[in-house]
Amino acid sequence: MTTAKFLQKIQLSESLYTLWFQPEHKLDFIAGQFTEISLPHSLADERGERRWFSLSSGPEDEKFSITTRHQADASSSFKSRFINLRPTDSIQVADVMGDFVLPKQSNVPIIWIAAGVGIAPFVSMAYSLQSRSRQGSIGLFWTTSYDETLPYKKLFEATTNDIAIYDKTVSLAAKDVTSRVSSETLETGLFYLAGPEKFVELFRKQLLDKGLPASRIVADYFSGY
Repeated sequence: MTTAKFLQKIQLSESLYTLWFQPEHKLDFIAGQFTEISLPHSLADERGERRWFSLSSGPEDEKFSITTRHQADASSSFKSRFINLRPTDSIQVADVMGDFVLPKQSNVPIIWIAAGVGIAPFVSMAYSLQSRSRQGSIGLFWTTSYDETLPYKKLFEATTNDIAIYDKTVSLAAKDVTSRVSSETLETGLFYLAGPEKFVELFRKQLLDKGLPASRIVADYFSGY
C-alpha cells in the first residue's frame, strides 16, 4: 500500500466528480488499469472501508485521479467519506493492476463504449494518447441516464488521434454501434465495454449475438458503491 494525500475535488456534473491525489511515490500503471483504495472511517457501514476504482489520470502524471459518482441519498459510508475528503486527509492505495488496456498493436481499430462513470478508464487512455499516436482508428460511444454532458470531451478531442465521438446516446444498444463503425472495425477491431455490470453484460451479449467473437470484446465492470 502507498499513502496518497488528497489534493482537490473537481465537480463535473451534479453527481460526477474527479478527485486528485499526490502519492508518496509515483504510481506505476498502464492507462485503463484499476486499484484498491482503503479509507478507514468512523461509523463504517457493512460495505466496509475498501473500494476498487479505475484511475482516470494518465500514467505520465506524478499525481493521479479517480473519477466517481456520488449521490447523497444513495451512498455508502465509504463514498460519503471519500467525496468529502479534506486537504489534510490521506488514503491508502494498492498496487495498480488489470488488463483493460490499449492493445500493443497500434494499427488495430478500437471502439470505446462507456456508460456513466465507465468513462473513467477511457479518460486515462486519452491522457496517454496526448503524447503518442496510434495508426488504428478510435471511436467513443458514451451513454448516461443523468442530465449531464460527456466529461473530458475537450481531452478526447485534443488527443493525437482523431476520435469519433458519439455521446449522450440514451438507451445505447449494440446495433447503434455496429451501424456507425466501418466494416474494417467490425472485422478486426477491439470493442471495449466499461460501466455498470448489467450494462456491460447486456452489451457484451448483444455484440456476441451480432457475431463478434468474444476474443475481441474487452470488459470492465463497475460495481455499486
